[in-house]
Amino acid sequence: MEDQVRWLFPMKRRNYPETLRVASVAALCLLLNPLQAQTTQTLTASRDAYVRAGSNASSNYGTATQLVVKNEGDTSDNTRESWLGFDLSGVSGTVTSATLRVYITQVNASSTHSVHYGDDGWSESGLTWNNQPTSYSPALDSASLSSGVEDYWVEYDVTSRVATEVANSSSLATFVLVAGDNAYTVYDSRETSNEPELVITTTTATPSSSTLYPTDDTFVRAGANANTNYGTNTDLEVKAEGSTSDNTRESWLQFDVGSLSGTVTEAKLRVYLAQSNGNTVHTVSSASDSWTESTLTWNNRPSVSLALDTASLSDSDDGVWVEYDVTSYIASEVAASNSEASFRLAGNNNVYTKYRSREHANRPELVVTLNGSGGGDPDPDTGLDPDAPPSENFDLSTWKITLPDASERQESWVNAGNESPGEFFTDPGSGGMVFRCPNIAGSTSGSNYSRTELREMLRAGNTSISTHGINGNNWVFSTSTTSNQNAAGGVDGTLTATLRVDHVSTTGDSGKVGRVIVGQIHASDAEPCRLYYRKLPGNSKGSIYFAHEPNIGSTQWYEMIGSRSNSASNPSDGIELGEVFSYTIDVVGNTLTVTISREGKPDVVETMNMSGSGFANDWMYFKAGVYNQNNSGSTSDYAQATFFALSNTHD
Repeated sequence: MEDQVRWLFPMKRRNYPETLRVASVAALCLLLNPLQAQTTQTLTASRDAYVRAGSNASSNYGTATQLVVKNEGDTSDNTRESWLGFDLSGVSGTVTSATLRVYITQVNASSTHSVHYGDDGWSESGLTWNNQPTSYSPALDSASLSSGVEDYWVEYDVTSRVATEVANSSSLATFVLVAGDNAYTVYDSRETSNEPELVITTTTATPSSSTLYPTDDTFVRAGANANTNYGTNTDLEVKAEGSTSDNTRESWLQFDVGSLSGTVTEAKLRVYLAQSNGNTVHTVSSASDSWTESTLTWNNRPSVSLALDTASLSDSDDGVWVEYDVTSYIASEVAASNSEASFRLAGNNNVYTKYRSREHANRPELVVTLNGSGGGDPDPDTGLDPDAPPSENFDLSTWKITLPDASERQESWVNAGNESPGEFFTDPGSGGMVFRCPNIAGSTSGSNYSRTELREMLRAGNTSISTHGINGNNWVFSTSTTSNQNAAGGVDGTLTATLRVDHVSTTGDSGKVGRVIVGQIHASDAEPCRLYYRKLPGNSKGSIYFAHEPNIGSTQWYEMIGSRSNSASNPSDGIELGEVFSYTIDVVGNTLTVTISREGKPDVVETMNMSGSGFANDWMYFKAGVYNQNNSGSTSDYAQATFFALSNTHD
């Protein structure tokens, strides 16, 4: 069933790019940080022209006051498409919405127009049908036009493309208007008073400040004291008389920076100077985090990385706060999603100096100013590389993928570093693996819904093994016959994922809106487990539930968090969009166990007996990603999730 696919209206002369990197998933998610300023600006077209096929294919219409759209085939004299270009050089921030507005003056018959994005290599005075650059499908949005309904602004949602262009620091954006039929339609060009417009709303993070206090601090002492720990002392002492002197001291501080997100613009380490016996210079350096205040000594202290700043002190400075600029170091730690930052304070001479430690009222501070959030629920510190494709961050050797147009990419494609822009790609902020699927797209045979979803392939690229059947590509329950277990690629199985759901559908049928499947067990026909996340438009939190579709009998539903109802109230313990959680789908014999885990909350566990479901001698495979369960609503609506961990194991 999974290998029978159909394509979604492939269009002539349109490329379907697969490996173009999307630079900012944050722009696609449209998730707003509460500490952001919003700006809306209206751009007018910097260039526009229509092109005409057939005997007019070499003609340029760049000075025309009209943008004409009509479709009678690629060779007809009457076929026209309209190109529009906008200068984005003045746009910055995160794009949350972008609307292309064109003023329509003539519609001779009812028609449907679609807007696509195109390459920027064209000029208004030189563009013709023959030299027009590439434009891409699927369409960004479409509009239904009625015969004789004229003289109004038609709006197209082009948010996803403009967000990508701005995130990539592109200075240009190109759009192409295409008709779905032969109705003659005219928009006003930029040579009129009703110039085409691109209305863009962006958010820019506003500065916020966070004050952090040490989780660990202590000083260490050389010489005869080199094995002594001073972790409970109320002072942090500094003095330099050589590495073997009993009097030499260094102070160490560690902070938890895991709650910080955004761009660090300033970071100050502030320590309260209690005593300085003379003139001295102290240097603060970044250091390894492999220490604790209860065990640190001179002899086991870790390495020091880089000198960050210095301060000149005198005996008249007692009782003041001393500040060190540590911006570069904290900025790099936050950008890398590191959870800890460590410092060492060292002197340049034998002047005895002491600061107050975290055990004192005037404890050290790390004051961080950033454009973003000082706290919240950051992505997990997974060590993923934001610049690497999914296959370099995750073990995808036993997975293929189905894309929204219902096309499939086999294991070799997935593991060759490929991405599909706007559908399957790496989040450049966290390194997570992003799955995005529109409501309206293609569907595989036997399904009415679109997906960007991985399908388990235990054959790991060995195409001599069939996709279907009890063989090395699929797995069976341990209740299956011995011969089946020996023939299968695995016995029983566990699928584990850590993810966040970034967006769910908000338009369309009330029975479908907000639904997405993020993990499955699929059998030869039925589905032992479909794990759903659903958030209704009026709710701030979503529910988690799963379906058990047996080979024998009717589907059974299990609500784990909240309700699956079409009119469910906001679940008090629900999961918000952007909130990180984990799931485990586990099968041992006829026992299915689904577990939902969240930091700081007890696991939610549901176990069921599948002995009467008819799967004993069936074959299975896992699926993970986004299976959008809404095939209605706006063509620009979609579901999206970002995975931070994914594993599939079998006996």
